[in-house]
Amino acid sequence: MLKISLIKLKSDMARFQKHTLMPVSEDLGLAYLASAIDENQHPLFIFDQNMTNKSDDEMIEEIIAFKPNVIGFTTCNDTLSRIMTLASVLKKYLSDCHIVFGDQAASLYADQIFQNCDSVDSICIGEGEGTIVDLISALDSHGDIANIPGLYCKNSSSSNFRSRTKISDISKIRWPMRYLLLALTRNEKNVREVSILGSRGCGFSCSFCASDFLERMGEGRIWRGRSPSEIVDEIEYLYDKYGVKRFNFLDELWTGPSTASNKHRAFEFCNELKKRNLDIRFRFSTRVDFFDIPGDAEILVALRENGLEELFVGVENGQDKTLKLYGKHISRKQIEALLNFLFEMDILYRIGFIMFHPYVTKEDLINNGEFLSLIRCNHLMENFFSSITLYKGATLSDHVRNSGLITGEIQWRSFNYSFENPEIPRIFCLRNKAFVNIPTTIDTHVFSIYKNLWHKREGEGKDKAEKFRQTIGEYYARLWDMILHHEPDEDDFIEFVRNVENAMDDAIEKYSVKKCNPIGYF
Repeated sequence: MLKISLIKLKSDMARFQKHTLMPVSEDLGLAYLASAIDENQHPLFIFDQNMTNKSDDEMIEEIIAFKPNVIGFTTCNDTLSRIMTLASVLKKYLSDCHIVFGDQAASLYADQIFQNCDSVDSICIGEGEGTIVDLISALDSHGDIANIPGLYCKNSSSSNFRSRTKISDISKIRWPMRYLLLALTRNEKNVREVSILGSRGCGFSCSFCASDFLERMGEGRIWRGRSPSEIVDEIEYLYDKYGVKRFNFLDELWTGPSTASNKHRAFEFCNELKKRNLDIRFRFSTRVDFFDIPGDAEILVALRENGLEELFVGVENGQDKTLKLYGKHISRKQIEALLNFLFEMDILYRIGFIMFHPYVTKEDLINNGEFLSLIRCNHLMENFFSSITLYKGATLSDHVRNSGLITGEIQWRSFNYSFENPEIPRIFCLRNKAFVNIPTTIDTHVFSIYKNLWHKREGEGKDKAEKFRQTIGEYYARLWDMILHHEPDEDDFIEFVRNVENAMDDAIEKYSVKKCNPIGYF
């Protein structure tokens, strides 16, 4: 029997914050692996740095004291360099320990990881539950790990790697281990929003996303939805056992492709919630083209009446030419139709939006600023200041490289790129200065107040929410105008940004009924 340690590092930005709040929920990737391992009765210790204020060195001491036989790191681009450093330190003290990396960053950069970190023994590529169980079983019996599907081993050729077929029926996967909920009091659980999955995969091929590249590494259907009854079984379990009433579906695409069966699945989900009389709130993601407007009004009403409190919509841009560049296969007209319909139906929405990209023009930025106001999304800094990230494996990265606009690669992260239009570097420079002088938490506070007002039962909550949005939007309009149309010196610009921030703080104070709780909701 082997001792297993699973490790999740705090992001580089978060670890420099003075105070760390408990995370909203468990890291679901880690939690699913932990559940698969626990089923096979191996001693397990989870080190999720987000749950503590412990430094990397303090974590190393605890891991060494546990003396694991297998250490698994979940990786992301932001933490990969630190993870490799930790792996090297741990290998010095635990020389016989097998170190395995997993998740998206490890899958994308497997060869580079082996080249730069001799302490890594293997990399799990693709879905990890079956791979980690097979790895532990082989190590426990001193068997051969080289032929385990989904496992890329050190000193083996990539040509010898065998991909693992995707899990076809994800409703049969054991539910994730709720290691965070186990550490909370009953009262903390009552206000906690828990992350959950209703599906896996996406099935679409947006040009800026590396998911399509990763999903095609293994055979099998890309998008797979859990059965509605099985999803609600897990919700009911968490509701009854822990008192959880809020659920955030972290699916890439909860609704899946726009098919009759997937729309029926949404209805079945609502029926299951209603049948079990579960008084919960939930949010999930969808594409602009999933719902037919107005034909699918009945589905949206059912979702709203059974607890849908927020819908995340992948809009990404307001210009048809840019939507084509992004491979979205949707139009501005479709976006406006859906969001206007959601607004009329009293369904709160939040959007994904990418303002800056290598080919953007000043005219695009002007039009997109107006578009954000038109679709009522001009109250969040993320929508104005967002810039595209060019990942390895994304088709847009190859397109930009072929245009000669790739200026370098940040190891383990993304590609540096330049802008084709000569007007944009100055604008982007001002964008950066504004970005670093406005607290990144402002969007959390603004959206929390907006959401609280929107869902307020008594009075004219939605109207008040809109007044608040318009107030914040006016301040962003001033800032956006300054960035696009003026060339202030640095001191004057910083003073201007701070004045805008102070004005927004006053508006936040005016409209705030309660202080925001740690998860950003009231």
